[in-house]
Amino acid sequence: MNAQLILIAALSFSCGTSFLNKTDATADTSDPITETDPDGTSPANDTSVPPDSAEPDEPITANHPRLFFSMSDVPRLQAQIYDFERAEVVTTWDRYVSERRDSASIPLGEGVPPPIDDDDWAALVAPLPSLALFALFTDDEEVLANSLEWIQRVVSLPEWADSELGSAYALQGITIAYDLLHDKMDPTLRVQTRARIIDQAVQLSAALTEDDPWAVYHSHVVYSALLMAGVVTEHDYDTSTVWLGQARRFFNRTLDQMNRLTDGSWPEGPSVASRTLTHTFQALSILDRHYGLDLEDSPWLEARGNAMLRLTKPGFDGVIAIGDGTATWLHGPEHQSCFVDSFSSDRKATWLRQQRLLVETGTSRNHELWLEFLWCDPSWMPAPPTAAASPVHHFEEWGVATWHSGFSPTDSAFAFKASPPVSESIWTSVTDGETTADAVGTANLHPDAGSIAWYPSGQSVLTMGRTTLPKRTALSNTYTFQADQSVDPGWSPDDISEWWSPSSFPYQVGLATNVGQRGEWKFDFGPPEELTDTTASILLAANNGDVTVMVGDFGAAYPSEFDTLEGWQDLGLERLTRTIVILPEEVILVFDHVQQTTNLVHNAHFTSKTAGFSVSGSSGFIYTPDGQGWAIDALTGGSLITDQLIQRIDQPAGPWVHRLTVSNSLSAGEHNSLYALRSSTQSISLSSWSSSEAGIEAQIVAYSEGMSETYTVRIATESAEADRLSFLGFSGFVSVTPSLGTEIRF
Repeated sequence: MNAQLILIAALSFSCGTSFLNKTDATADTSDPITETDPDGTSPANDTSVPPDSAEPDEPITANHPRLFFSMSDVPRLQAQIYDFERAEVVTTWDRYVSERRDSASIPLGEGVPPPIDDDDWAALVAPLPSLALFALFTDDEEVLANSLEWIQRVVSLPEWADSELGSAYALQGITIAYDLLHDKMDPTLRVQTRARIIDQAVQLSAALTEDDPWAVYHSHVVYSALLMAGVVTEHDYDTSTVWLGQARRFFNRTLDQMNRLTDGSWPEGPSVASRTLTHTFQALSILDRHYGLDLEDSPWLEARGNAMLRLTKPGFDGVIAIGDGTATWLHGPEHQSCFVDSFSSDRKATWLRQQRLLVETGTSRNHELWLEFLWCDPSWMPAPPTAAASPVHHFEEWGVATWHSGFSPTDSAFAFKASPPVSESIWTSVTDGETTADAVGTANLHPDAGSIAWYPSGQSVLTMGRTTLPKRTALSNTYTFQADQSVDPGWSPDDISEWWSPSSFPYQVGLATNVGQRGEWKFDFGPPEELTDTTASILLAANNGDVTVMVGDFGAAYPSEFDTLEGWQDLGLERLTRTIVILPEEVILVFDHVQQTTNLVHNAHFTSKTAGFSVSGSSGFIYTPDGQGWAIDALTGGSLITDQLIQRIDQPAGPWVHRLTVSNSLSAGEHNSLYALRSSTQSISLSSWSSSEAGIEAQIVAYSEGMSETYTVRIATESAEADRLSFLGFSGFVSVTPSLGTEIRF
């Protein structure tokens, strides 16, 4: 079946059905058939191979539960292939399958070795679900034969991956394909596949502990694989109840943690979330279908669609990178949008999907087309942002605020992060002793409180989010403090001589005299006991008229003292706040307040993965691939330098992070700095500046598109409400007054 034939059929035979993933869980199930050996264990084989027949025994079909739908749903699902409203998904799916029709596309040909790393194991089985579902619904003999041969080659490997993650990838892909093509397999392959599923599930199950962190990506892959293996074997293999118990406990705990995050966020950031949640959503849909898990009243699912939209880059070609992620969706988001919106009261995620389809190239979508077909309802009406929608969004649990001027490719976006290591309610359970710090995935988290990301005119200029080893504050758009002695990171360059040249290591990884936030420099963001006193928060994220303000307090993300090679030394940081003011010209002002009892130099870092910086006077400049220039002005002075740092010490060849650092040598006391982010076609001047213990007052002139505007900005820097009231005349944080306008209070 090719794309053209499908479209012709769709135009002439549109049945207008809409599949909701709410099928009858009892439609094709019956009492389990359990065979027990004398020793009390269940055998791996579901039946002996009939001597003269290639047809599976009837009881196998009757008791096969189907992971995502029942056999009675198949005719209805097949009909939806010809639904005109699904033409885009179906033709894309057909094209994807057609590229794998040639038998030469089947992996593991003669003499080809099996994969080595986890990503290659994932790639080995990733196409199987789409191929298998296509074969089931179309009766395409060529695709069916290739799918079965593909399964045979993977199952016949003497060993799967050495790691839990790689093995879980293989188990999940094979289990889904086995589930879909179970009744189309010859008995020998069916028995062989089932035996391998059981064998791998037993090994994975034995390697797990109950305190696996919920927010770490590989845990979701492993437990979803166990859940699937358990469901497809639960009718005739007793031990599957062990795997099912482990998986159900894990995902029940995950859903409970999710529902504490009423802002719809995910602690690892949007790109890693897209990868993690592909597996989580599959598991939740299985638990909903087979065990009646109630997802209808989930506050997290209700908020997730809006969260996905607010973390999207203008133009929908990627995401705002936060945490360990990149600027791309690693999976989806098309199928995830559909899953989310099946439990949401509005359809913001559906609108995101609609816009994303206009620009997507298929690289993050292809392997999940089968889920898109099962989960998406083309009758849903998308809910685009209205004119009344605020451009700023505060993820209160996550400690992240975002701003969008709009969502077109030439619009701008900005993000500000000031949070504890994980979301507020979950971190509270850590500090209260209910949860251990290492059980919330601290190894994947970043010492980056106070960091910002800037996407002017849709271009990635200042970026957060990247996989780093070790975790270092110096790779974030926030502060480090310069000690006069080297900090003890817990290891030396000699410890990693097999990865790195010791002579170049101190410069390419970052000087060890830079003191960053709690837990940095360790290979994991820890050890956990160093993190429990970490706090940071966004105090304000608001929009009024054409002005947006964000205020964050993150001084408590830093240690009170640090261990040097000569002994412990006080950091002396008493308060560190950052105030963001976004003007109507889309010029971004960054006001920083540092209060310290020592005279350590402090370094404000601005980092980018896009291009290197150059310095001219008190400004740093960067050019994006579209030829546009952008500037960072140090309006209150400082020493500007540029350099590059390696992201991962185990990858000396790169990637690298470009960095602009503004340093100020300050004595003990309170100090305030101002930076401006702008286009190189704009300019900013500071016509007056005064700062005191109570706050800052600055008069700023913005020149943009041949016009100028003067703004008076007043910022209260003290924490006590009475002090802020005394300075501002109202109990807020910020006052912005245009030259010909009235005071705007925040």
